Amino acid sequence: MSSPIPRALSGSGQNIFDKIHEPLLGSSTNFDRVSSFFGPKGLAKAISEIADIWKSGGKIRMILSPADTSEIHQALENITDDDDERKISTVRDSIEIAVRKIKGTHPEVVAALEEMLINDLLQVAVVIPREGNGLFHSKFSIYHIGSDSEIGQNVDAGISKYVAVHGSFNETGAGYSKNIEDASTHRSWEQSEYEVAQVFKLRFDELWNDFAPDTISIPITDVVKDALDIPEGGTTAHEIRNLTIGAYLHRISTIPS
Repeated sequence: MSSPIPRALSGSGQNIFDKIHEPLLGSSTNFDRVSSFFGPKGLAKAISEIADIWKSGGKIRMILSPADTSEIHQALENITDDDDERKISTVRDSIEIAVRKIKGTHPEVVAALEEMLINDLLQVAVVIPREGNGLFHSKFSIYHIGSDSEIGQNVDAGISKYVAVHGSFNETGAGYSKNIEDASTHRSWEQSEYEVAQVFKLRFDELWNDFAPDTISIPITDVVKDALDIPEGGTTAHEIRNLTIGAYLHRISTIPS
C-alpha cells in the first residue's frame, strides 16, 4: 500500500499534487472542485485532472470564479443595479467569447474539451457574489472515494467515503508546481474529521444547485458546447476519435500550464 494521505501540507504545489491530489484522484469515482480563478490556463489544468477519473468512468464537476477574466469582472462592475438576470447573461456571453478564443490559440485544449463534453465527463458552473462587487474566492475539492479503490477498500462498507481538501491553490500550472501553497485533508469516515468534511461537501452541493444565499451559480456547460460548435446529440462538426487512456494522456501532456 502507498503512503497515507497527509492531514496537512505546506510547501511546494508540486509536493501537494504528488502526495494529496494525485493519489486521491486515483481512488476517486467522481471529483468536485471549487477554484477561484477561471481562464484558459486554469481550464486546461482542470482538463488534465480527468485522466484518473475517466479510468473509473467518473465525472468532474467544476465551480469556477471569473475573477481573473478581466472582461467579465469589468462587465459585472458596470452593472449598477441588482439585476441577477443581467449578471447571468453577462457572464455567459463573456465565457462564450473566452472559450472561442481558446479555439484559435489552444487546439489541444479544444480537442480534450470536446472529448469530455461529448461523453458527459465534465460539467462546469461559474459562481459570482449575489451582491456587491467582491470576489468569489473559495478553493476546495471533494474526492468521492470508490469502495474498491486503494483507499476505499480499507473503510467499512456502508460508510460514506469522501475526502474534502481545503487549501490555497488554484487550478493553474503554478499552483500545482512552483508556487508555495497549503492544503489540509478531511476524511468523512474519521469521526474527528467528519464535521469539517461535511461542511465542504454541503457547501459544494449548495453552490452547485444555486441554493446559497450569498452567491449566484451560473451553469456554463451548454455555453462551452455552443462555443465549440458541439450540437445536441454529442457529435461535432468534425470527427473525434475514440481515445484510449494512453492516447488521451499523451494528448493532455501537451496542454500548456
